[in-house]
Amino acid sequence: MATEADLARLRHFRVSEFRAPERMDALFLTWLDAAREMAGVPFVITSDWRSPVENAAVGGYERSLHLRGRAVDLRWPASRITAFKLLRGIVLAARLAPAPLQLELEIGAQPHLHLGLYDETDGKGEHEMFVVHRTL
Repeated sequence: MATEADLARLRHFRVSEFRAPERMDALFLTWLDAAREMAGVPFVITSDWRSPVENAAVGGYERSLHLRGRAVDLRWPASRITAFKLLRGIVLAARLAPAPLQLELEIGAQPHLHLGLYDETDGKGEHEMFVVHRTL
């Protein structure tokens, strides 16, 4: 979990942008901050850490990375140029990731990008790097 010192090191996020900053994983936040720097555009966080009850209420996966503070959902930008920059920054930062990444783009009424960072408890198998979901 992130300490006050971890949160103070963030260069591109304010603590107020997270609903539960102290519950976020410090390693994930460090990576997310680097991705934001490489993107050069704002990351608007719509969801971060969730309790099991909150996760169930939104239909989240029972082993969701949100439950461990290792995932965020970002609002999908309205501008194509901003969306390209956001994805480019994430792809560039992927090479710095200390573990496999989980990226899911949800296309529907409220499009968003889910970013997650797996850890040692997720096993050694292959993980999905990028998934696109379309809801009607």
